[in-house]
Amino acid sequence: MAKLIYYITERKLHRVRWMSALRKADLPMRLICSMDDPVSGRYMVKRYRELIINPDIIELEGVRHYPQLEQPIQVTQLFFDFHRQKVKH
Repeated sequence: MAKLIYYITERKLHRVRWMSALRKADLPMRLICSMDDPVSGRYMVKRYRELIINPDIIELEGVRHYPQLEQPIQVTQLFFDFHRQKVKH
């Protein structure tokens, strides 16, 4: 089981580098987050708002850990809406 959740160790090891990459990113970003995710829902959205200036966040209420499986059409539509709005062709 420990090998399956190695990301917890990785989060600690790479926190500074990963946070720096998010803060310095010079590209459009959108966080689509399941608010009822017991692992990284409301807590992650709260922390993301503290760390990222003017974050673009979509909060999915009533969705748990796998939004791409629980609400695949909604997540896909949100992604393509973002892509149409932000990405230059």
